[in-house]
Amino acid sequence: MSDNMSDDSYKSEDSEISEDEENEDLKENKSYSYNIMYYTSNNNKGSSCGYCKGSGCSFKYGSYAINISCQVYQDMIDMGWRRSGKYCYKPILDKSCCPQNTIRLRSLEYKVSKSHKKVLKRMEKYMTKSPDGSELVNKPEFPTVNSPETLVEWFKYAEHYKPFGKQRLRITICKSHVEKPTFNLYKKYQINIHNDDPERIKEEGFKRFLVDTPLIIYNASVI
Repeated sequence: MSDNMSDDSYKSEDSEISEDEENEDLKENKSYSYNIMYYTSNNNKGSSCGYCKGSGCSFKYGSYAINISCQVYQDMIDMGWRRSGKYCYKPILDKSCCPQNTIRLRSLEYKVSKSHKKVLKRMEKYMTKSPDGSELVNKPEFPTVNSPETLVEWFKYAEHYKPFGKQRLRITICKSHVEKPTFNLYKKYQINIHNDDPERIKEEGFKRFLVDTPLIIYNASVI
């Protein structure tokens, strides 16, 4: 979810759940098997819109999530809910100034386009160049990409490819966290796309918007 949520969405008195309360809930439910959410009422008052910058013209149902399973969240997505950090909400489209249209990418039905292939070719060219800019004479044959499966094979090949004794591509999967490069990219996006004031873009807001999550993290080794 990459909606530009207004700060007003978090200012409801009912939605302010302290960290102490949150930790207490989790202590009481050590199994982490419960879905814990708090309904937040906006008393039919609209909040400011992050798109058109209008005041009191964006309406939504809201819920502050402490702990929810991925399956419950998937069911919520299928019913039109979205998430910004731990705040879950469902836009009221017929009342809001800028109704959002959900665009869903079905990963299992993904088809590689010509533009995607061009990007891969540019990556191949980059990885077969030495630091001084010279290219390899005998270039490797990267896997041909024409399906999701072959795309995975391409990345596996590229990650282990070491043309000059050094790994040129590294892929990591990690839990969301705050780090300077990521925050700077977020800040640049907010300034250029949403015309946000640079002075108002703080790491605290970045963490609340994109890092904090109520989703239960399972250890794959015990499933």
